[in-house]
Amino acid sequence: GIIGEIPCGRGYKEISGVISYPRIDSVTAVLTNLSREKAKRLIESQAVSINHIACEKLSDIIYENDII
Repeated sequence: GIIGEIPCGRGYKEISGVISYPRIDSVTAVLTNLSREKAKRLIESQAVSINHIACEKLSDIIYENDII
């Protein structure tokens, strides 16, 4: 049998920042401290998710309490 818990590798951290509009590309840029162009590449490669669902559009809107 398995003893103990298997570590997940994912964690959650509340982060605050200033964004001009709550689009996933702007929010990703703030969260990762990257340019919007680099954030765009992350989103297009499906490395970014909203509420555990991979983003499909750069224009996806983020709402309060969403998990990125």
